[in-house]
Amino acid sequence: MICRLQLRRTVTSFLFLSTASCGSLPDPTGPVATTLTLYPTSVTLYPTQSVQLSVTLTGNLVDTHIQWTTSDPTVAVISPTGSIWAVDVGVTTITAVAAGNSATAVVVVLAPEECPFPDDPSICF
Repeated sequence: MICRLQLRRTVTSFLFLSTASCGSLPDPTGPVATTLTLYPTSVTLYPTQSVQLSVTLTGNLVDTHIQWTTSDPTVAVISPTGSIWAVDVGVTTITAVAAGNSATAVVVVLAPEECPFPDDPSICF
């Protein structure tokens, strides 16, 4: 499964999920992935922003079930398809697990006043 990196602004209500999954159900008798990678591996957002993680599974694949978790859902949440939504200021780790392999991405959510473009804060939001 490969997802595309996509930055977008969102002002809708958040669905607070700390665990989600996507893909097909695993075949317990088939071969499994040999590596799992995420891109980006770190991202900085502001509250209400979102980003799509890209997942790459390589190897002799049958199992494409991906389990997503966030270490702190008060900072950012993860959707069943790997979209991260920034909720509040802080740091959290997003983990993807498939076929016994895992990969992580660090998410830093900054306060609006930490925007490095004070003359045009719309760049940050």
